Amino acid sequence: MKSEFRNNKTITKGASMRNKITANLLRGVAALVVALPLHGNAADIAKPSLLVPVTVAASSGGIAGQRFVGLNVCRPTIGEGRLSAAVVSGATQFTADADAIFTGILPSTLGTSDNSYIIEFTSGAYVGLIKKISSISGRTATVVGTLPALDDKTTFLLRKDWTLGSLFGATASEVAAKGLTAGASGGSATRIGVLNASGVIAYYFYKNSTSQGGVGWRSAATRTDGVDRQHIQVGTGSGFAVQNGNTSALNFNLAGEARPTRNIVSLDSQFTFVANPQNRSVTIADLLGSTIVGGKLKSDFVGASSSGSADEVTVIDGTVSRKYFFNTRVVSGAALNKWRLSVLPLGADQNTVTVGEGDAMLVKRAGLVTKFVGLETSAEASE
Repeated sequence: MKSEFRNNKTITKGASMRNKITANLLRGVAALVVALPLHGNAADIAKPSLLVPVTVAASSGGIAGQRFVGLNVCRPTIGEGRLSAAVVSGATQFTADADAIFTGILPSTLGTSDNSYIIEFTSGAYVGLIKKISSISGRTATVVGTLPALDDKTTFLLRKDWTLGSLFGATASEVAAKGLTAGASGGSATRIGVLNASGVIAYYFYKNSTSQGGVGWRSAATRTDGVDRQHIQVGTGSGFAVQNGNTSALNFNLAGEARPTRNIVSLDSQFTFVANPQNRSVTIADLLGSTIVGGKLKSDFVGASSSGSADEVTVIDGTVSRKYFFNTRVVSGAALNKWRLSVLPLGADQNTVTVGEGDAMLVKRAGLVTKFVGLETSAEASE
């Protein structure tokens, strides 16, 4: 069964569709600087730079303001290539058709250097899919998780992925210029939450005190250990959490290039942040789907009769986070086929719950293997 997010409509419209998607991405941003194409076959589309404002609510009653923020901007393209052969579903490697594309690239996923690399596929059935690279040998790249089936000559872009330092600044002046608050401890600073390998949101802040571990990005849990955390990876197309412990609202900016394609997120772990790619608030029913076709929703989300067997999504509503799943339980001879709160599976319809513009969802994947969630951009949704 071919899922709706892989339909040919969004693949074959070429440059005109990409330009339409780019135009929608630009709407409502604070600033726009058009950059020249960087490499070879990028000449058919400009790479605009975006400055995206983010607001996080103030702390209230001792409870920090919080938000899941979508990361829909990317770092500059380093190179462009294409596959030298088709890839079978479940593979962990692909090979480029030219030696030069990976020359001098030494990927690391350890968070100890600015060497986190990603691939974004720009043609074929999975255009818009981003994969993290764990290692490279010659023309062959190994990815985190697994790959879907990809055709020979599928094109891709190579980029560095975001890190705390590259996204928010690596010095006190850079962090302040972004709009974040530094502090001697996590309680007085802006805290940025990134999912670790165990699926736990680990929080970091920029420490501005030279005592007890020195200045720089530090783990909120171990702020005095002196370990530099500026290279912790923050996934493009995914997102991060923010906690604001101050009694005034927090305003900061995300700056980077606009992505030229729709968003397909690889769920390589049980938990993954997934960005809302649309330039508007959208209901979970519209974004993820409300009709089961071939056992799945249009985004490839899986529904089930209980939250433990379904893909589950967490959305922040003010200072409260709530979990939802698509309930397919049969009641009185008919399937519910509605979004429901995980704690109230037979409660009220939740199809109209919204994911805000610029927000992210925290997705808990059903099953043990990599899967891919495809989300429409505003241009595709308006077709």
